[in-house]
Amino acid sequence: MLSVNLKTGDIAEAKRRRPEALAHMKSIVKKAERGQLGSGDHEFEKAMAWREDYERARTDEEREVLEYVISDEADDIRYRNADWRVDQDGRPADVERAVRFYQLATGTATPLSVIIEKYEAVHSEVPPKTLYTRQLAFRKLLEAYPEATFENFTKADAVTYVDQLASMNPVTANTRLWPLSSLWTFAVKRQVCPDNVWRGLSMPTKRKGTAKRPLTDAEVVQLLTEADKLETPFIGDMWRFLLMTGCRIAEASNLKATSLEANFIKIEGGKTPSARRRIWVTSELFPVLGHRFEHEYVFHEIPEPPKDRDRSVWASKVLNRFRVSVGIDERPDGQRQSSVDVHSTRRYWATKALQAGISRDVVDACMGHASKHLSVGVYSGGFSNEQIRECFEAVKLP
Repeated sequence: MLSVNLKTGDIAEAKRRRPEALAHMKSIVKKAERGQLGSGDHEFEKAMAWREDYERARTDEEREVLEYVISDEADDIRYRNADWRVDQDGRPADVERAVRFYQLATGTATPLSVIIEKYEAVHSEVPPKTLYTRQLAFRKLLEAYPEATFENFTKADAVTYVDQLASMNPVTANTRLWPLSSLWTFAVKRQVCPDNVWRGLSMPTKRKGTAKRPLTDAEVVQLLTEADKLETPFIGDMWRFLLMTGCRIAEASNLKATSLEANFIKIEGGKTPSARRRIWVTSELFPVLGHRFEHEYVFHEIPEPPKDRDRSVWASKVLNRFRVSVGIDERPDGQRQSSVDVHSTRRYWATKALQAGISRDVVDACMGHASKHLSVGVYSGGFSNEQIRECFEAVKLP
């Protein structure tokens, strides 16, 4: 934090000491400058440094001194051009940049990027896929409105942005919108802006055709038979693991060897808090995984993804392309997506466990779903190892 103690409670004396304070604080800022941002706005970082000091000021006197220093910096920006270019009103051409600098530094204007940074820090514990979706939504908004602040971004701006997404698939478009609504709710709670301008804005997602369904026994046999013909075991092993555990593809793709404890695999991260659970390694599953625990990642064939992507993106594409290549691709009535996909392995596992007589609550727990029953979800200490083992052993591949 940049600060200078004027060592006086007298306002007149404080004003007398301002020049020295100004010189001192300017020198600190100049030493701290790290160059221009990607947008070319070289004042932004400096303004945000002053803003941090301004927000931490504890007295009116401290704020008054800072306002004086910030105003002086803004004047430097306003009159910086040697040729003294002016706009149509006869004002120096840099007056808008000077005003923006002053507003940023004193907290009267809040760039979207400032609250995005705070939001990301508070909501950091999310699955990689959610993080990627959220960051993409924020990046696209900043590209569309690079100069926007929470104070000047209106409902009309939000509606215009939604209209620009009309050509996208509604489901995809909504993944660009829900993070923005969450961000504005975060800003409202911190009194940055009065309302969530994204509330009520979304694309209608009326489903057409047949809903997603589980794989059939015949399709499972077809998938595994064709996978066993491949030179590398990754596709066959991944399909078997998903079918015998009911795991999500993201959980399987990020599984590490350190997750194995005795005969259990611990799922640490996940889509929800309920996703943290234990998976019993059955006698059928062990041969699939045995040699894989020699590597850091159990499914080590997955290449290292870009920084903002999850390992499961590549794995999901590979499995779905293979599924389509062997003729398992149901799209009735021109349906955009197939009725079966990688997630159909979870539906298959749940169906087989329930058909084997396993309690729905136990099945939910083993899949990482929150129980709908209060006695299980709140008051219970969880299910025993024997109940978990029985559930996973009940699911047999055809």
